[in-house]
Amino acid sequence: MDDLYFLVGIVIIIAVFLIIAGMRRAPRKKPRHLMSFRTTMTLREGLKSIIDFAIQRGYEIDDFTEMEGRIILSDSVSPTSWGFFYPIYVSKNDNGSTLIEVGIRGKAPIAGTFALRHQERCFNGLKAFIFARV
Repeated sequence: MDDLYFLVGIVIIIAVFLIIAGMRRAPRKKPRHLMSFRTTMTLREGLKSIIDFAIQRGYEIDDFTEMEGRIILSDSVSPTSWGFFYPIYVSKNDNGSTLIEVGIRGKAPIAGTFALRHQERCFNGLKAFIFARV
């Protein structure tokens, strides 16, 4: 009988996290942990490349603010992930290059090292995608 209560408790906790993940909105503030790279693309080409990357890789575009150079991608909840937001910031450097910064925020209140793995996967995929286009 104790095992039954334990299983019911686990199911309830998972259900609560899934509800939270489904209701969470994309972040507006720049996250603390950002990964960045520079490219010779223009700001506009960089934004277009990020959109193409998102469409090809199955990310959703939750927010797009061209004037601020911000695109927020997200992935869905899956058996291996609670889902994440990937805020991406594109800005022009003084030397003419374009800086692309990729952050992460979990949809559920737990993330940990899984978040960093997902951020690296998104970052490396985007960096390779842009490198192949330059």
